[in-house]
Amino acid sequence: MVVQGTTYTAKGGTGGAGMANGTTSLNSVAGQRQGGSSSGDVVQQSDGCDGHRITSLGGATGNGASSPFGGAGRGNSSGGAGAAATGNGGGGGGGSAAGSSAAGGAGTAGLILIDEYA
Repeated sequence: MVVQGTTYTAKGGTGGAGMANGTTSLNSVAGQRQGGSSSGDVVQQSDGCDGHRITSLGGATGNGASSPFGGAGRGNSSGGAGAAATGNGGGGGGGSAAGSSAAGGAGTAGLILIDEYA
C-alpha cells in the first residue's frame, strides 16, 4: 500500500514444516514470523506451534499464530485438515493424517491500519 509516497507492507509468516509418516517420535518446526514488514507504532508478529509425531498412529498438530485482530486456526490431531484462521493476521492450524497427508488450514490476510491527522 502506498500513502503519500510511502510504501507500507505487512508480510505473512512462513508455513510450518511437513512431516512424513513414521514410527519414531519427531517434532516439526512451526511457521515462523518473517521480516520485511514496514515499521510503525505497532508491528505484531507471532510464531505458530510445533507439530509432534508420537507414533505411526498419531501425534499432535500445531495451532497457527494469532494476532491482535485475528484468531489462530486450531490444529487437528484426530485426522484431517487444520482449521482456518479468523479475522486479520491469523495463521491456519496444522492438519494430521496417519499414513497419508492432510492440508493445513488457511491463514488470513494481514492488516495495515493508518490513522491520518491533519
